[in-house]
Amino acid sequence: MIDDFGAGFLRQHRLTFEISMDSNSTIVEHGSAEGGDLVLFDRVELGVEFRFAGAGIDPSQSFRTKLASNGIYRANARDLSKGCVTLRLPMENADGVEVGKATAELYLAVRPDGVLIVTRRSSVRFNLLLPLREGFAVPDNLVSSDRKRNLVGPTEAVPDVACEHQLEFARQVVSKLCAAIASGLPPCAVLLGSEMWLRAAEVCHDMACEDPIAITHAATRSPVAGTSIAEHDFYRTRLYQNRLPVAHWLPKENGEAYKIYPKASQLLRVELSCGSRDDIASVIGRGSVECTDDGIEEIFVEFYNSAGALCCVALDHVRVLAQGVYSAADLALKLQPLLLVAGRQSLAEGYRPNEVAAAEAKRVYDEIIRSGVASAKGLRKGMKVRQVLDQLCGQDGPLSTGNPQGIYVLKPEYGRAGLLLDVGEDFGF
Repeated sequence: MIDDFGAGFLRQHRLTFEISMDSNSTIVEHGSAEGGDLVLFDRVELGVEFRFAGAGIDPSQSFRTKLASNGIYRANARDLSKGCVTLRLPMENADGVEVGKATAELYLAVRPDGVLIVTRRSSVRFNLLLPLREGFAVPDNLVSSDRKRNLVGPTEAVPDVACEHQLEFARQVVSKLCAAIASGLPPCAVLLGSEMWLRAAEVCHDMACEDPIAITHAATRSPVAGTSIAEHDFYRTRLYQNRLPVAHWLPKENGEAYKIYPKASQLLRVELSCGSRDDIASVIGRGSVECTDDGIEEIFVEFYNSAGALCCVALDHVRVLAQGVYSAADLALKLQPLLLVAGRQSLAEGYRPNEVAAAEAKRVYDEIIRSGVASAKGLRKGMKVRQVLDQLCGQDGPLSTGNPQGIYVLKPEYGRAGLLLDVGEDFGF
């Protein structure tokens, strides 16, 4: 029987969002990313699978019909073409005020023995910043530059208990999903098993700053150590005539990615995003859990601790970047050894660069100024340009070695200075 599956959660198709938390909870201990800054969940998508016996003669059709008669499903052409059941689950607090919502897409299959399967293609997605707005009385007029409401102001002003609010909301989303599924099954149905895993997730920190646009531009020229790609993108907004910049740092070809962009007029978002299960696996592996309260806590806390630590590393990098310690003149002076090679000028040890070395030095210099990332993978370690790059990675140098080997990145202290240098200016290139 499925008496315990979703029991007590579905009452007139409404679930109240109530917070009852233990101050000794696991996620509170890590609410500041193991001693660092507080980060918060943003978008989350869970993969789910359920298996039921005794679901009826035509379980797939009867499941849809019963959900429709309960008023929580409305058939539409999109669902029919995709072969799925889409459930929109409003989440309300104890006063009946909607504080968030979740959207589930359920794909059904029936085994020859009559077992109904909510297959592994199924998912439920929701945003975990939206429910914090009600709990922390965030003003209605606080919206992002693109008119979204997934923000609560500077994260440093948010109490650590916000992480527990988010975890509790996630638990109740899963509970409501289970209750909704149970309402579409006959009383004699038996739950054979369930499984749940993270399919996509984001954690972020919103940093108060005077000029988030300038810092974002600088972030495209000074990626955090360990990243090999820095992309520059834009997103359109209604509050600005021009598109706003977005900096992407991609540590791996397939894996977690950093995103830095102006969230509001004086708010910069530093975000770590995993957009697929492969990306999630790069952070916490491919583990799955049962669809229970303990299961949801296990995967959320594990991801929070791992992804939160990575996000805090990026946040520290951006803080240094925002300070803009060095000027364009300082950076030009530090890069002078590269410019000497590019100009084929004699060096102190009597070495005079040939045309190949000069061309490589100019290429590397241009890459550093344009993107903050230079590749020397094609250069032997004994080559003069490679030697100069290694020297520039010293304690007082403007570069650091990236990942993989042979990648050099601009240190954050010099990130804003890189914006002010025009490639090739006054050097006769």
